[in-house]
Amino acid sequence: GYVRSVVRRHGALCIGLKIKARRRLVDVCTAADWAAADPDQEANLLSRERSDLMHRGLGRLCKRDRELITRFYLQGESLHQICQEMNLTATQFRLFKSRAKAKLAAWTQTHS
Repeated sequence: GYVRSVVRRHGALCIGLKIKARRRLVDVCTAADWAAADPDQEANLLSRERSDLMHRGLGRLCKRDRELITRFYLQGESLHQICQEMNLTATQFRLFKSRAKAKLAAWTQTHS
């Protein structure tokens, strides 16, 4: 039973590594299409991919963290306005913001 479990886990690990490696490889035809593509199209696609990744990551945060990050970075609201409306002190704001950014960064690293 022990040997079977070890072999099964090792097999799962190998399969997972192969999947990650395939995600990073680019097909030759795809690479040629990218080279021929308009630079603006490539920039738009990369921007859209980053945006989609961030929206999915924001969806993983708790409501308070998502609201704080969205209001501060996307809507450009001031620290004082957010603190007043969310009943936070400046210290709480900075703490919650840094933790939310860390959670978001960790999630995007594992899902990019």
